Amino acid sequence: MKAKNLLMSIVVCAFALTMPTFGEQHIEYVQNSYNELVKEISINLSTDKTVRNFNNTYYISTDFIKNNISGASLTWNSTSKTTEVNIEGKIYSFKADDQELISSGISYPLSAPVLVKDNKTWVPMKGFMEAIGGGIQYNASNKTMKIQMPLTEIERLNNPPVADFGFEAESYIEGEDFNVVEKSMDPDGHLITDKSWKIQGDSKEYKTFEELKPNLKVGTNIISLRVKDSVGRWGEWTSNELKITANQAPVVTELKTDKESYSQGEPILFKDYTYENEEWEEIVEEKWTYQYMGQEDSQIHEDKPYKLFSEGTYKVTLEIKDSFGKWSKPYSIEVKVTDKVMQSELMYRFTEGRMGDILENYNNFNFQNFEAIIPTRATYTGATLLMSNSPESIPTKGILYEDTFEGEGRILYHHKNASTDGSKKRFVIIMENINEFPIKVINMNESHKGPSTDVLYLGQQVTQDILGQGREKQYTLEPGEKRYLYDTGNRSWYTGQTISGMLDLYSQSPLKITIAMVGDKTEFQHMEGLTYLPHDGVHTRGTFPNADRYYTVDIDKSKPYKLMLGLPSGDIEQLITGYDALTGKDAVNKGNYGVKYHIQITTEENTGILLNPRGNIFKGAVGWVNGRSFAAPSGHLNGGKNAVTIGTVQPDKKKELLYMLPNGSSAPVLICFIPESMWNNY
Repeated sequence: MKAKNLLMSIVVCAFALTMPTFGEQHIEYVQNSYNELVKEISINLSTDKTVRNFNNTYYISTDFIKNNISGASLTWNSTSKTTEVNIEGKIYSFKADDQELISSGISYPLSAPVLVKDNKTWVPMKGFMEAIGGGIQYNASNKTMKIQMPLTEIERLNNPPVADFGFEAESYIEGEDFNVVEKSMDPDGHLITDKSWKIQGDSKEYKTFEELKPNLKVGTNIISLRVKDSVGRWGEWTSNELKITANQAPVVTELKTDKESYSQGEPILFKDYTYENEEWEEIVEEKWTYQYMGQEDSQIHEDKPYKLFSEGTYKVTLEIKDSFGKWSKPYSIEVKVTDKVMQSELMYRFTEGRMGDILENYNNFNFQNFEAIIPTRATYTGATLLMSNSPESIPTKGILYEDTFEGEGRILYHHKNASTDGSKKRFVIIMENINEFPIKVINMNESHKGPSTDVLYLGQQVTQDILGQGREKQYTLEPGEKRYLYDTGNRSWYTGQTISGMLDLYSQSPLKITIAMVGDKTEFQHMEGLTYLPHDGVHTRGTFPNADRYYTVDIDKSKPYKLMLGLPSGDIEQLITGYDALTGKDAVNKGNYGVKYHIQITTEENTGILLNPRGNIFKGAVGWVNGRSFAAPSGHLNGGKNAVTIGTVQPDKKKELLYMLPNGSSAPVLICFIPESMWNNY
């Protein structure tokens, strides 16, 4: 019989005749130098615990013998104090400290004495394998050992199993579900105990066809199967062709409304759209956008329009995604809106809309024209903010910021990996107890996002988490103890990607914080060798006391009001100041990043609240005390014309709004308060 290299993984089986293995091994049937068919085991010496090196000699344990030599059984002879190995009726015996192996009265020399270690008996590998008619070959480059052993009588007489399979059809479409029809058999009647599948061009082997299926490519796939019988022998590979044709993207063929035109604020009804797609695929997602065509560069809104509020023509666009993940091309229709007003936009947003909805404001009223509200109370207190955002783009490993705080603390970071050396980088935040006694640290809330190239989305998600409900973690640090508050760990942080995050902490005693970009293997003891990275001259870095601001505003019903946040505004709003602990210089937090605003609101009548960004592109979040946090906006805002609906406040019912400027977005913002009696005026 022609020998063929057969690879297998020793499998842990749960029946009495098979013992567990202790390492990752592979078995092949090969021809030895005498043209005899033998069994060859490949062992990874780095992982196999049954093969060890003692005094420059490789040993095998008795566990290795009983688990890898077919038909071998072991007994302990208490009279002669020897271990006896029975292989198909032939006895091989050896004793601790002896340097020989005895079989049928013949002494086989061993290169080193038999050892007993860790309650196991170990025998020199080379001498034992030669005594039973085998041999070994060591590969120093990849630290593997190949061991050849004679076949047992059962193995010599055993015929290999035969793999056989097919498919119900000659070809299938990407994503289509289908099954393999398998008819593998063993000519000796042995059970098929293992299978191995592979695709031509892919070196990996799969245990099941279901594992292989996701790796099929469009075109002709050559699929191969081999099977193993209960004696442990693999059969030859059997191959078949399978054609996979490309999955086609869905096509929207028709989209209509129930009317040709609508009044401003009139509900728009879209009839069921029609589309073409594979008949077995479902549509799993829709993407709607709409845009007012009456003004140049008007914003594209990422939503399905329910009501529209400006005279003219809107373009409404639909895309659909099927269950295979393919998107259709955009399909657009025009929706005409007349000059008749059924409902104003503000009335709709504040009574029927959702928090986070964008106010289109095609009437172009200027929120800056609202009168500034003077808070009846303004208090600066709360957490000490440690902000590491400079350098924002990190060119190399090093410490970004380091300082101590006591009491309430807040950590804010937003960094891009700008390294070019190609090595893996980690971002870490380390806390250290610098006291001579144990301390308790409470992590009251935290959010870490990324890596990603969408910096606006990262900032929005971090802010939404922090303004929502947190989960406390408590730590006890011994004197001098260091722990990671955050570590990107094994997560891939590629060059050009950004990470963003925030933590709210409490420490009863001074706590040292170190924020750094480190290497893949950097540990605490390596931190002293890192340099402090210089400020980039643009972004903010520093320690800022009293990073919570409490404003109380009382809104009367006479007019709309605005409250400016993140930009000096007379005596109302000021930028938070502090110091750079690495340079000793004063620091100014432009925009008030990391400052949490608590705005307590009372009103004379039902009042709608808007958020109007005055900087560049904005993607943020807000929250309400005893409520939830939400994205504001649900899409994004560009420029100062649009606003976001963030809630309403009923008369004589005080509510508290929570706001923070998100990482990646620009300050300032206006919080606008519009009484209900004026909702039809804008």
